[in-house]
Amino acid sequence: MPGQIHLSWADEPSSSFTVTWHTPGRGTTAFVNFREKGAEPWRKQLAKSVKSPGSGYLHSVTVTGLASDSTYEYRVGNGEGADRTVSENMQTRTAPGGDSARFTFAFLCDTGIAGRRDGNANGTRRVIDGLVGDDPLFILGGGDYAYANFDNRFATTGEAVDAWFRQMEPIFRRAPFMPQFGNHEILLDESYGDWAPRFNLPSGVKANRGRFYDLRQALEGIVSYSFDVGSVHFTALFVPDPDVDPETVAWLDRDLGEARSRGAEWLVVYQHEPLFAHGYVHPAFPRVRQKIAPVLEKHRVDLHLSGHDQSYERTLPLRNAAGALEPVSMSRDEYAAGSGVLYLKISPGGKMSERRNEFSRFLAPAPAFVAARSDTVHHYALFSVDGSEELGGTIIGISGDSGQRRVVDSFRIRKRILDDGN
Repeated sequence: MPGQIHLSWADEPSSSFTVTWHTPGRGTTAFVNFREKGAEPWRKQLAKSVKSPGSGYLHSVTVTGLASDSTYEYRVGNGEGADRTVSENMQTRTAPGGDSARFTFAFLCDTGIAGRRDGNANGTRRVIDGLVGDDPLFILGGGDYAYANFDNRFATTGEAVDAWFRQMEPIFRRAPFMPQFGNHEILLDESYGDWAPRFNLPSGVKANRGRFYDLRQALEGIVSYSFDVGSVHFTALFVPDPDVDPETVAWLDRDLGEARSRGAEWLVVYQHEPLFAHGYVHPAFPRVRQKIAPVLEKHRVDLHLSGHDQSYERTLPLRNAAGALEPVSMSRDEYAAGSGVLYLKISPGGKMSERRNEFSRFLAPAPAFVAARSDTVHHYALFSVDGSEELGGTIIGISGDSGQRRVVDSFRIRKRILDDGN
């Protein structure tokens, strides 16, 4: 039967969706049936099939020409006649179009695979269940997903990655997942080749290899990319090496500049490694911030999202983040758009650090520019977009032990101020 079903947007989010799934064998024909909810009849499109980096085969279809802001039913299948197997009917939504679009999206990273023998991924299932209930339009992924090197239930990396996709299916078959990769997807027993064939993503830019990259194989394929939903431009940035690739910085500058020239009201950049982090496990590299922050400030990026260091932190809106920090506002929860970059480190999404099997605790008082932080629960974020008027964030904390859910932090950014003198 089809499994590991997950969605992404390889094409225009308002008029398409891409579905990818796995089968143990290749079969004779792979296909997707789809229709606008309640419409008749089903339409059919054949899939492309490739050998999976793990066991079995991967099949994918990009369905285009759809109506915006609409619910579609779909099902995936393999084979013909008596050998035909078809999944249950599922639903997803196309993105709304236009600058006035309203929608929600989520950010998730550092998940692990539920049921680890050491109890380290004690929040993973609870986080997935929370996202299913919240029902965001789509999810941004900040990297470090399976942690195959620390999970001894699996004989191979491929088996671990398969298990990760199986556990994520309840949310990924409803909400497109737009991932970025972390150190665990290119190092530590995993490689880019274990992950890249399983995703279908927009075009972007390749990264040059650096000293932290997996030297066993070249990094081939797209690793930094961007896409637009309504009035928001999203940039998935791949910067895993403290010695930042100059070509990646140049691409980021061009990407954000082009988005502004097209009239994007909000800019969101996300990557795995944080530019600000004060937990004891993975404090931030200042030299990465010195390269990336000036580009974010140049284009008045609204949000920078990351993970890696297993706790939550949010800064005030900042300028001159590469030098003498300039908090623009001392308000804890409401800001004028365009006044400064908010940096959010949103981690972990289910799995604690292997160091002491704990969260990344804060060992010193919070710096003055940190608006909120939390180091005792798992975290994911929900964001709401109200056209060009407001971008809001709510950070959910979930206890891995009790399952108690609470709002850890919330804020909103009001309509952008475009004049150079703000």
